[in-house]
Amino acid sequence: MIRKTASNINFISLVIILVISGFIYHSCYWDNEEYLYPKISQCDTSVFTYSAAIKPILDSYCLSCHANNVASSFGGNVKLGTYPDVKTVADNGKLVGSIGHQNGFSAMPKGSSKLEGCKITIIRKWVTSGALNN
Repeated sequence: MIRKTASNINFISLVIILVISGFIYHSCYWDNEEYLYPKISQCDTSVFTYSAAIKPILDSYCLSCHANNVASSFGGNVKLGTYPDVKTVADNGKLVGSIGHQNGFSAMPKGSSKLEGCKITIIRKWVTSGALNN
């Protein structure tokens, strides 16, 4: 017959506490959502037409300052509201120079972070392919 002594009870209590603590420690942890579910980049640089790729980028990131009706007030009189305006800025190198934050050009978008590399690549490909109205 096992004799219950204070030391046996303390030992059993300690083992039980350690086991429960182990379960609690193992079950409580913080996962980083970005690590568990990484965002897969959907950068498709094969589409670089004006209507499907360039205009949506300009609409989202540029036209708040460079629309034709506000360009003189906010956009340094650089207009990007119509294709001919965009073509002019693309042909003189200001579009790629500005969004690429190249030396000698005003970094755009002003007061915001640089465009994603994918968007810059799409614009650069469109410009180097002739900046067509397609």
